[in-house]
Amino acid sequence: MLNFPKKKPLGYALIFLAGIISVPAAQANRLETFTLDKSRNRIEFTTQDQVEPRGQIITNPTRVVIDLPGAKFTGPTVRKNVGSMVQSLKVGRLDPLTTRLVVEFAPNFNADLLDQQPLKMEAKSPSRWSIQFPIAIATALQNSLTSFIMPTSGPITSPFGWRIHPVTGLRTLHKGIDIGAPTGAPILAAAEGVVNDAGWDDGGFESEIQRRISSLGLSDSVHLVGAVFGEEKQRMYLQADGFILPSYSEGLPMTVLEAWSNKVPVLMTEECNLGQAFGLGAALQLDANVDSIYQTLSHFVRLTEFQRNEIGDRGRLLVEQEFQWPIVASKFRQVYDWILGRSTCPQHVEIY
Repeated sequence: MLNFPKKKPLGYALIFLAGIISVPAAQANRLETFTLDKSRNRIEFTTQDQVEPRGQIITNPTRVVIDLPGAKFTGPTVRKNVGSMVQSLKVGRLDPLTTRLVVEFAPNFNADLLDQQPLKMEAKSPSRWSIQFPIAIATALQNSLTSFIMPTSGPITSPFGWRIHPVTGLRTLHKGIDIGAPTGAPILAAAEGVVNDAGWDDGGFESEIQRRISSLGLSDSVHLVGAVFGEEKQRMYLQADGFILPSYSEGLPMTVLEAWSNKVPVLMTEECNLGQAFGLGAALQLDANVDSIYQTLSHFVRLTEFQRNEIGDRGRLLVEQEFQWPIVASKFRQVYDWILGRSTCPQHVEIY
């Protein structure tokens, strides 16, 4: 006997905003961000231009399917694992002109619970949408949260927080914990994860790094993917739980702005010249040395889902407030007016 999937409509409320002009059907559109916010029990997604999504719940197995007509997606389907009851997020395409978003549930999830509390889709704007989960899915999400294990046995010799640095003697923020263990004690990963290193080779050093990755048995979890562009780069942002740029020197790192626009939490050095992010809680600060990178990453992976989402949300807000084209153009205009003697020095100009 053939069991065809049972489909349920996904109710949604369209909120039309005054003053927003319709985008011609011929204009290209694409998915910009797609996130599952476990702490707030909702899905959020944005597109480059306005879209009217279609949603449904399909059973056997249970999954939430959202189609974005007119939004193109190229390349293979992207799948990101979530947990036990809510198993994964998928981004692909239904047809050449329709992007499909899927939230997959475990086979034993009771889809009948959704009959009592159907999903509701809400438009924050014509290109920004959210779906608030009912209690049934919210409970499954919380049950899907992964926990971290201690990487080795031993007492905590220095907890997270302010301390006198054992080497410099200065009072500094300890961004992780120290565990006392004998030399040669086995160290375990606190949780599963993958590191993707994207970018160009630097002076032929990539081959040496690849050799060390192989010798340490890390080939399954550390990947040197090289330079990425376009849809491939966007897929990496959609899959990422964090973005790190331990740079010695930058002008204005566009990759940080791109990560923020996708609500990806950022870890970076002061030399990235985006120091305002640290005070706003939009990024974690590290130094370009092994100890600082290790300590900051150790702290980052122990943050709760809610705390990591907050960092990503603040990054997105910072981009919206300071780095959109109209804002940047206005700042340039103020600089030229000042140079021509038409106004005083703008506040965003620093004179040394």
